[in-house]
Amino acid sequence: VRESAPSYLVCDAFELPFGNMSFDAVVALDVIEHVSPDKRTDFVGEMCRAADSIVVVAAPFEDEKGVIAEAERLLFDYIKETHSYEHRYFKEHITNGLPSIEDTIEYFHKDGWSVHTLPNGYFPRWFLTILLEYGAEFNTLLENIMPKLRQYYNYYCYPHDNHEPAYRHFVVAQRDDFSPMERAALSRMTSAAENR
Repeated sequence: VRESAPSYLVCDAFELPFGNMSFDAVVALDVIEHVSPDKRTDFVGEMCRAADSIVVVAAPFEDEKGVIAEAERLLFDYIKETHSYEHRYFKEHITNGLPSIEDTIEYFHKDGWSVHTLPNGYFPRWFLTILLEYGAEFNTLLENIMPKLRQYYNYYCYPHDNHEPAYRHFVVAQRDDFSPMERAALSRMTSAAENR
């Protein structure tokens, strides 16, 4: 427990210090790709144990053609060449390999959970945006404009960026079956085709 945030815990993700079904929902955002492949099933299983009704796993998952992994390798090399350091998180993605969305969904199905997936971060725009972000890193001439560019993107672009092809996907699992109303509500979170 950290003194500055007494409710914040640093603990082992494979042995959470909570009882079964302690939380309504358990969420892992951009975590599973940093877990070694042989422990990913245990990681998801521990989330399911601690969740009463909902588990959300969001990550960049491997795609059939390897486009996401190739983009991350390019970004890793770009950052290394431009700024002379190895990006820790992209390095872990490359070392571990991106997780399989099919395997993740199968785990939930095998355990009797209902699953709905959502795309997040329209890939072509994500790639160009992240390239700009790291290109501007350490550039003091751009430190005033970058927050404005981020704000512009968040306001005008992001609402239209939750569709395929996506950089990241949210795997939303529910212990009980999703009702048609719940599935419809989740589907509305995907950017509508007419807004692209």
